Formats: sequence, structure tokens, C-alpha cells
Amino acid sequence: MKIVRYALLVALVLLPIVGQAQEKYALTTPQARTSVAEIQIRLVVLNWETQSVTVSWKDNAGGEFSHTYASNTTPTGRTLMVALNRADLTTRSLYKRVLERLAADGVIAPGTVTGAPE
Repeated sequence: MKIVRYALLVALVLLPIVGQAQEKYALTTPQARTSVAEIQIRLVVLNWETQSVTVSWKDNAGGEFSHTYASNTTPTGRTLMVALNRADLTTRSLYKRVLERLAADGVIAPGTVTGAPE
């Protein structure tokens, strides 16, 4: 009797894992996503405790993204924080530096920063 209870318990626990649907819904006519033409930074976090830099941005198509530079990335978060801490932001804004870094690292597509810093 204990074996039957145990088997029933195992089956009930594993059933949700095994029983997940593998179905997909395919559109008859695929929807074209709006082309991304602009990116706007939403947030830059310099975390000195974890020595990481996190950047969040959104695009004109409604996409929201983020990227974190940490101790296991190239460049590291610490390297970027030291560079930003020593940077002369009168020649290139922080905003422009962040976007140029994301583009240089292949995180975002190449582009140009236009307009004047606020």
C-alpha cells in the first residue's frame, strides 16, 4: 500500500512537468515589427558594492532592454566605473559615452548621438 501511495505521489508531482503543452500558435500572416530607429536610455546604475554597471533602454518600437557589465564581462563594471569617474564629461556627455559603449560592444546596433546634452 505504501508503494502505491508513493507511486501516486511521484506521478502527481511529475505530471505538471511532463504534461506541459508543446503546442505553438502560428499566425497565418506574420506580423511585421516596427523598425527600430531610435534608442533612449532609461536608467544607468553604478553599483559600487557589486562593481557593476547596468544600463536600461527602450526603443521606438516599444522594446525594453538592459545590459549589465560585471566582473565577468569585458570590459568589467569596475573598469567602466573608474573610467566614468575620471572622465571629462564636458567634451562628451555621459549619455553619449554610454550609448557609444553599448554600440562598441555590439549590445546595440551602430548609430549616432544627435542633439545637445541637458
